[in-house]
Amino acid sequence: MKRVLALIASALIAASVTACASGAPPAESSLPETAAAETATAAETEAAAETETQAVDQMSAAIGTWIIEFNGEEYEQIIAGRNEAYLGMTLDVTRDFYFDKDRNIICNGKTFTADDYSFENGVFLLSKNGKSIIEMEKTEAPGELLGEYRLTGGEYMDMFSKEESGLDLVEGSIIITAAEGKTSFYALQVLGGFELKEDTIVVLIDGDGMKETPYRIEGDTMILTPREGEEVVLTRKK
Repeated sequence: MKRVLALIASALIAASVTACASGAPPAESSLPETAAAETATAAETEAAAETETQAVDQMSAAIGTWIIEFNGEEYEQIIAGRNEAYLGMTLDVTRDFYFDKDRNIICNGKTFTADDYSFENGVFLLSKNGKSIIEMEKTEAPGELLGEYRLTGGEYMDMFSKEESGLDLVEGSIIITAAEGKTSFYALQVLGGFELKEDTIVVLIDGDGMKETPYRIEGDTMILTPREGEEVVLTRKK
Protein backbone atom coordinates (compact mmCIF):
# COMPACT_ATOMS: atom_id res chain seq x y z
CA MET A 1 0.00 0.00 0.00
CA LYS A 2 2.90 2.34 0.70
CA ARG A 3 4.03 1.84 -2.92
CA VAL A 4 0.54 2.75 -4.15
CA LEU A 5 0.57 5.96 -2.13
CA ALA A 6 4.01 6.89 -3.40
CA LEU A 7 2.94 6.42 -7.00
CA ILE A 8 -0.21 8.50 -6.53
CA ALA A 9 1.70 11.26 -4.79
CA SER A 10 4.25 11.30 -7.60
CA ALA A 11 1.45 11.66 -10.13
CA LEU A 12 -0.04 14.56 -8.17
CA ILE A 13 3.09 16.50 -7.29
CA ALA A 14 6.14 16.90 -9.52
CA ALA A 15 8.99 19.33 -9.86
CA SER A 16 7.96 22.83 -10.83
CA VAL A 17 8.56 24.42 -14.19
CA THR A 18 10.59 27.59 -14.35
CA ALA A 19 9.60 29.70 -17.33
CA CYS A 20 10.96 33.01 -18.53
CA ALA A 21 9.35 35.19 -21.16
CA SER A 22 10.23 38.51 -22.69
CA GLY A 23 7.70 40.99 -23.97
CA ALA A 24 7.88 43.71 -26.58
CA PRO A 25 9.71 46.91 -25.56
CA PRO A 26 7.42 49.57 -24.14
CA ALA A 27 6.26 52.31 -26.47
CA GLU A 28 7.52 55.83 -25.85
CA SER A 29 5.10 58.01 -23.91
CA SER A 30 3.93 61.39 -25.15
CA LEU A 31 3.18 62.52 -21.55
CA PRO A 32 5.55 64.77 -19.65
CA GLU A 33 8.15 62.78 -17.68
CA THR A 34 6.63 63.51 -14.24
CA ALA A 35 3.07 62.78 -15.36
CA ALA A 36 4.20 59.63 -17.10
CA ALA A 37 5.97 58.46 -13.94
CA GLU A 38 2.89 59.13 -11.80
CA THR A 39 0.67 57.34 -14.32
CA ALA A 40 3.06 54.37 -14.41
CA THR A 41 3.17 54.20 -10.61
CA ALA A 42 -0.62 54.26 -10.36
CA ALA A 43 -0.92 51.60 -13.05
CA GLU A 44 1.67 49.41 -11.32
CA THR A 45 -0.12 49.76 -7.97
CA GLU A 46 -3.45 48.87 -9.54
CA ALA A 47 -1.96 45.91 -11.39
CA ALA A 48 -0.26 44.65 -8.21
CA ALA A 49 -3.53 44.91 -6.27
CA GLU A 50 -5.38 43.06 -9.01
CA THR A 51 -2.71 40.34 -9.11
CA GLU A 52 -2.88 39.91 -5.33
CA THR A 53 -6.68 39.65 -5.45
CA GLN A 54 -6.50 37.04 -8.20
CA ALA A 55 -3.94 35.05 -6.20
CA VAL A 56 -6.12 35.08 -3.07
CA ASP A 57 -9.16 34.10 -5.13
CA GLN A 58 -7.27 31.17 -6.68
CA MET A 59 -6.05 29.95 -3.29
CA SER A 60 -9.60 30.12 -1.92
CA ALA A 61 -10.88 28.23 -4.96
CA ALA A 62 -8.29 25.48 -4.36
CA ILE A 63 -9.75 24.64 -0.94
CA GLY A 64 -11.92 21.54 -1.16
CA THR A 65 -11.90 17.94 -2.33
CA TRP A 66 -10.55 17.08 -5.76
CA ILE A 67 -10.83 13.79 -7.64
CA ILE A 68 -7.94 12.37 -9.63
CA GLU A 69 -7.90 9.17 -11.69
CA PHE A 70 -4.86 6.93 -11.31
CA ASN A 71 -4.50 3.48 -12.91
CA GLY A 72 -8.24 3.35 -13.53
CA GLU A 73 -9.13 4.20 -9.92
CA GLU A 74 -10.35 7.45 -8.37
CA TYR A 75 -8.56 9.08 -5.44
CA GLU A 76 -9.22 12.25 -3.48
CA GLN A 77 -6.87 15.14 -2.89
CA ILE A 78 -8.37 17.04 0.05
CA ILE A 79 -7.05 20.56 0.57
CA ALA A 80 -8.29 21.73 3.97
CA GLY A 81 -6.13 24.85 4.33
CA ARG A 82 -2.90 26.55 3.33
CA ASN A 83 -0.85 24.03 5.32
CA GLU A 84 -3.23 21.08 5.58
CA ALA A 85 -4.02 18.47 2.95
CA TYR A 86 -4.72 14.76 2.67
CA LEU A 87 -4.84 11.99 0.11
CA GLY A 88 -8.06 9.98 0.37
CA MET A 89 -7.81 6.49 -1.09
CA THR A 90 -10.16 3.57 -1.53
CA LEU A 91 -8.58 0.14 -2.08
CA ASP A 92 -9.96 -3.34 -2.61
CA VAL A 93 -8.80 -5.49 0.34
CA THR A 94 -10.96 -8.53 -0.40
CA ARG A 95 -7.85 -10.70 -0.49
CA ASP A 96 -7.27 -9.79 3.18
CA PHE A 97 -10.75 -10.71 4.38
CA TYR A 98 -14.40 -10.83 3.32
CA PHE A 99 -17.77 -12.25 4.35
CA ASP A 100 -19.34 -15.02 2.28
CA LYS A 101 -23.06 -15.69 1.70
CA ASP A 102 -23.26 -17.71 4.93
CA ARG A 103 -21.72 -14.82 6.90
CA ASN A 104 -18.50 -16.70 7.49
CA ILE A 105 -15.46 -14.47 7.37
CA ILE A 106 -12.61 -15.64 5.16
CA CYS A 107 -9.39 -14.12 6.45
CA ASN A 108 -6.19 -14.76 4.48
CA GLY A 109 -7.71 -17.91 3.04
CA LYS A 110 -8.91 -19.28 6.38
CA THR A 111 -12.62 -19.61 7.12
CA PHE A 112 -14.05 -18.45 10.45
CA THR A 113 -17.70 -19.12 11.21
CA ALA A 114 -20.09 -17.00 13.27
CA ASP A 115 -19.00 -19.08 16.28
CA ASP A 116 -15.44 -17.83 15.86
CA TYR A 117 -16.19 -14.12 15.93
CA SER A 118 -18.30 -11.76 18.01
CA PHE A 119 -20.78 -9.26 16.61
CA GLU A 120 -22.89 -7.34 19.11
CA ASN A 121 -24.32 -3.82 19.06
CA GLY A 122 -22.39 -3.03 15.92
CA VAL A 123 -19.03 -4.12 17.31
CA PHE A 124 -17.18 -6.87 15.40
CA LEU A 125 -14.33 -8.80 17.03
CA LEU A 126 -12.28 -11.63 15.53
CA SER A 127 -9.60 -13.30 17.65
CA LYS A 128 -7.43 -16.39 17.31
CA ASN A 129 -5.34 -18.06 19.99
CA GLY A 130 -5.97 -15.13 22.30
CA LYS A 131 -4.77 -12.55 19.78
CA SER A 132 -7.09 -9.92 18.38
CA ILE A 133 -7.08 -10.03 14.58
CA ILE A 134 -9.78 -7.55 13.60
CA GLU A 135 -11.70 -5.04 15.71
CA MET A 136 -14.15 -2.70 14.05
CA GLU A 137 -17.35 -0.83 14.79
CA LYS A 138 -20.31 -0.10 12.53
CA THR A 139 -20.82 3.54 11.58
CA GLU A 140 -24.50 2.88 10.86
CA ALA A 141 -27.09 0.08 11.06
CA PRO A 142 -25.49 -1.61 14.11
CA GLY A 143 -27.71 -4.68 13.79
CA GLU A 144 -26.50 -5.62 10.30
CA LEU A 145 -23.24 -7.52 9.81
CA LEU A 146 -22.53 -6.11 6.35
CA GLY A 147 -22.00 -2.42 5.77
CA GLU A 148 -19.61 0.32 6.81
CA TYR A 149 -17.24 -0.04 9.76
CA ARG A 150 -14.53 2.04 11.38
CA LEU A 151 -11.40 -0.04 12.00
CA THR A 152 -10.55 0.28 15.70
CA GLY A 153 -7.94 -2.36 16.58
CA GLY A 154 -6.39 -5.77 16.14
CA GLU A 155 -3.39 -7.01 14.20
CA TYR A 156 -4.99 -5.84 10.97
CA MET A 157 -5.03 -2.25 12.19
CA ASP A 158 -1.45 -2.56 13.45
CA MET A 159 -0.38 -3.16 9.84
CA PHE A 160 -1.26 0.44 9.05
CA SER A 161 0.55 2.08 11.97
CA LYS A 162 3.29 4.53 11.06
CA GLU A 163 5.88 2.24 12.64
CA GLU A 164 4.82 -0.78 10.58
CA SER A 165 3.84 0.80 7.27
CA GLY A 166 5.60 4.14 7.20
CA LEU A 167 2.25 5.73 6.38
CA ASP A 168 0.96 8.79 8.20
CA LEU A 169 -2.76 7.99 8.26
CA VAL A 170 -5.22 10.23 10.06
CA GLU A 171 -6.27 8.58 13.32
CA GLY A 172 -9.75 7.11 13.08
CA SER A 173 -9.93 7.58 9.31
CA ILE A 174 -9.77 3.91 8.29
CA ILE A 175 -13.19 2.85 7.02
CA ILE A 176 -13.97 -0.74 6.06
CA THR A 177 -16.96 -1.40 3.80
CA ALA A 178 -18.02 -5.04 3.89
CA ALA A 179 -20.26 -6.43 1.17
CA GLU A 180 -20.92 -10.08 0.39
CA GLY A 181 -17.74 -11.37 -1.22
CA LYS A 182 -16.01 -7.99 -1.28
CA THR A 183 -14.28 -5.67 1.19
CA SER A 184 -12.97 -2.16 0.57
CA PHE A 185 -10.68 0.08 2.59
CA TYR A 186 -10.71 3.89 2.81
CA ALA A 187 -8.23 6.07 4.69
CA LEU A 188 -6.75 9.54 4.75
CA GLN A 189 -3.01 9.92 4.26
CA VAL A 190 -1.47 13.17 5.51
CA LEU A 191 0.38 15.05 2.76
CA GLY A 192 3.54 16.00 4.63
CA GLY A 193 5.05 19.45 4.24
CA PHE A 194 2.01 20.65 2.32
CA GLU A 195 1.81 24.33 1.47
CA LEU A 196 -0.71 26.02 -0.80
CA LYS A 197 0.78 29.09 -2.45
CA GLU A 198 -0.63 31.62 -4.89
CA ASP A 199 0.14 29.52 -7.94
CA THR A 200 2.05 26.47 -6.69
CA ILE A 201 1.52 23.48 -4.40
CA VAL A 202 4.36 22.14 -2.23
CA VAL A 203 4.43 18.58 -0.85
CA LEU A 204 7.07 16.40 0.80
CA ILE A 205 7.73 13.28 -1.31
CA ASP A 206 9.53 10.38 0.41
CA GLY A 207 13.01 10.00 -1.01
CA ASP A 208 12.78 13.16 -3.13
CA GLY A 209 12.31 15.90 -0.54
CA MET A 210 10.10 18.93 -1.03
CA LYS A 211 8.49 19.16 -4.44
CA GLU A 212 6.71 22.16 -5.88
CA THR A 213 4.39 22.23 -8.87
CA PRO A 214 2.38 25.04 -10.46
CA TYR A 215 -1.40 24.85 -10.53
CA ARG A 216 -4.33 26.82 -11.84
CA ILE A 217 -8.06 26.69 -11.19
CA GLU A 218 -10.54 26.81 -14.06
CA GLY A 219 -14.05 26.54 -12.64
CA ASP A 220 -14.38 23.05 -11.14
CA THR A 221 -11.06 21.88 -12.58
CA MET A 222 -7.59 22.03 -11.04
CA ILE A 223 -4.72 21.66 -13.48
CA LEU A 224 -1.22 20.72 -12.28
CA THR A 225 1.69 21.32 -14.65
CA PRO A 226 4.68 19.11 -13.74
CA ARG A 227 8.17 19.65 -15.16
CA GLU A 228 7.92 16.50 -17.27
CA GLY A 229 4.99 14.70 -18.80
CA GLU A 230 1.44 15.81 -19.38
CA GLU A 231 -0.71 18.04 -17.24
CA VAL A 232 -2.54 16.40 -14.33
CA VAL A 233 -6.25 17.26 -14.24
CA LEU A 234 -8.37 17.02 -11.08
CA THR A 235 -12.13 17.57 -10.83
CA ARG A 236 -13.84 19.16 -7.85
CA LYS A 237 -15.96 16.72 -5.83
CA LYS A 238 -19.52 17.99 -5.42
